[in-house]
Amino acid sequence: MTLGRLGKWGWETAHRPIFYRLTAPLYHRVASPLYRAALSSKVYLKERLTDSLLLLLRRRDQGRVSQVLRRWIWRMNQAHRPAQRAKIELGRAFDAILARIATGAKVSSSELLPYLCLPGRTERSAVNSMLADAYLQRETAADLKQARVFIERAWLLSGFSKDLLPLYTKICAALKDAPAMREAYKRLGMAAAADGNIPEAIDYFNLSHYSDLGFQNLDRYEFDFDILNCMEELADAYRFPQRNQVTVEDGKKIRLAYLVKGATEPNSILVEINLVLAEHHDKSRFDITFFIPVPEQVIAISKQAQAYIRKFESLGCRVVTAPRTENQTEALVAVGKAIYDAQPHLMITSAALANFSQYFITCLRPAPVILGLVQGPPPQFAPPILDWAIAWTKHPLMDSPVNCSLVELKLDYPVESNVAAYSRRELDLPDEATVLMSAGRFPKFQDLEFWKAINALLSKHAETYYVAVGPREDQIPFLDAVIPREVRQRVRFLGWREDFLSILPTADIIIDTYPSGGGQVLVQGMSRAIPIVSKLASVAEKFTVIRPVRRRLSDSAKRFTEWCSNSFAVFLRSMNLRRDDGLTEKNSCPYGMDDSPAL
Repeated sequence: MTLGRLGKWGWETAHRPIFYRLTAPLYHRVASPLYRAALSSKVYLKERLTDSLLLLLRRRDQGRVSQVLRRWIWRMNQAHRPAQRAKIELGRAFDAILARIATGAKVSSSELLPYLCLPGRTERSAVNSMLADAYLQRETAADLKQARVFIERAWLLSGFSKDLLPLYTKICAALKDAPAMREAYKRLGMAAAADGNIPEAIDYFNLSHYSDLGFQNLDRYEFDFDILNCMEELADAYRFPQRNQVTVEDGKKIRLAYLVKGATEPNSILVEINLVLAEHHDKSRFDITFFIPVPEQVIAISKQAQAYIRKFESLGCRVVTAPRTENQTEALVAVGKAIYDAQPHLMITSAALANFSQYFITCLRPAPVILGLVQGPPPQFAPPILDWAIAWTKHPLMDSPVNCSLVELKLDYPVESNVAAYSRRELDLPDEATVLMSAGRFPKFQDLEFWKAINALLSKHAETYYVAVGPREDQIPFLDAVIPREVRQRVRFLGWREDFLSILPTADIIIDTYPSGGGQVLVQGMSRAIPIVSKLASVAEKFTVIRPVRRRLSDSAKRFTEWCSNSFAVFLRSMNLRRDDGLTEKNSCPYGMDDSPAL
């Protein structure tokens, strides 16, 4: 048996359901925590040792001892190690220069020029990458900018080598330079596509698409038509013969094929919407199949995916998943082939650009007509190759580069009496408090001005508590600078939860996240007749999840804080009136839509 076959057998064995169920508890409860603890301890020990060596270096800043200390500190914190041949050719003198830079010593341009002007492109790339690594270790703003100059030159000289990506990423992450990383990932994706490596191209294109989220914690997305065209070209070799017949024979059902996104994700609103559509489709007129582009071995270890499949099947719909394979291209083509063989009249995409694996299947054109659901920012949902689209709201419709119809979305939420609501004491909230609540993924909580507004409200109203459902406290890096300790005692971070509908009734007011607003959280609040505070969008602005910030940020932040405070005060008066009248059930909103400051 060859090594490759042995590895494949081991991978398949590890992903068999019975084997996974036996080993998963040991891995998640013992091996994984020990590994994470070891990594944390290693980082901690390295930091403490570095601090000790730097302290010793300050006392012995001259002579051979200082040279040895500098070399130790530099090597211990080195993030990038070029090929051995390049290091040998550059010599120990260059190592000494790097060690001096890494430990804060000044190095003149005349010392660097002979290395920066080497004739060989490979050697110059190695020099610049090692200089970038050395300046990165100093961690000051000026040195980070200098590191970026060197890494960009090294990136160019290397011909955009993947070997430099970890260092390039580390420097751009420190500078929060999302545009640079977007372009870097795109270039690597294009190179992978040129080599015919579809899985690698998809991975890099996804990283490029989500660069703002990854490096700035912002829900901001853009169309990149170079990437879209590249994906279409990759799909050309696998595209199926086109069927132009879309007429439905008399007495036959209309065949629908849904391409599902989010089957393995907890609390996926996209799958919940698919379930609502599955429930309300007229089964006497429609034959419905849901296609999940996830391999069988992944489905077998995902309780979430298994639960969704059971729900689809209980609603009278068929479900097809990708076959058991470790080859992503095979899995995607197999799902496309399954759709094609089902001969649907119409294929519906849930999020055609939320992941480029979804877009690859869409580019295969497995159905004569493809419809997209525009359920958020068009760059995530509305590629131009769609034949038509349906948008739930007006603003994304305006910016969708496809023919698009407006259909108001209706969702079925559980009857309030069927949801076991938590008491406030279970969430460490006083019964008599006024509770403000926001919910969503942690990137929606990354705006400094939003937290300043929350702090202003809590400081002004001592009986008020704020609950953030979705983020953890450690995911808000600037929290200590915005929320003082005495106010922090009235802030609760609940993290990502699957029981949000049980938490929701404890809120008196829902405050929409800003500037990245929510959707279903607000609808869920309205379904419980909980007052909502949200920012109005403008038709004069392009639709993005991030609402544009005005040029004068201080004025905008001031208006936002005043707006929150005024809306809060109105709702607080309303709640007090209802309490005085003995109205305990939240069954109505005191304002009509035209009068409500929240709407």
